[in-house]
Amino acid sequence: MKQIPSADADYKAPPEMELDRQLWDAVFASISKRLKLLEGKAITYDETVDRLTNQALALIGTNVTAEIEARRGDLVALAKLADDLSARITALLVALGADDVRIKTAIDGLSAKTVQAALVEVVAKVATNATGLSDLASAFARQRRITVASLFLGGA
Repeated sequence: MKQIPSADADYKAPPEMELDRQLWDAVFASISKRLKLLEGKAITYDETVDRLTNQALALIGTNVTAEIEARRGDLVALAKLADDLSARITALLVALGADDVRIKTAIDGLSAKTVQAALVEVVAKVATNATGLSDLASAFARQRRITVASLFLGGA
């Protein structure tokens, strides 16, 4: 059988080669064999890309969905903390007036005899209403941060 062009010679035909039916069939059989190998690799490559893409999407979907649900719960808790904080701030502001002397409406009724008692009352109300504000700050600080690890690997 005649030698067909190969990769060793960069698929160039030798000068003395004559193309006849037998050589023609051998060349195209060789081309066919190599094309089928490449097509098989392309199919395997495409299937691999599709499989890995689907696995990645499933992994992301699983972790992101869980993370979104967790964040929804955190947002509800944060909204409650914000409402609680707002209520406490409102209570603190409302309580700044002494019962006998309304400092915010000003100084009518405030005299040397009543100022000390008014200030003591205001300080007591501020202390009462400020109690617990630090627990809101620490509760807010404990909220879980979203990280790459928590999104894609389900970690903390």
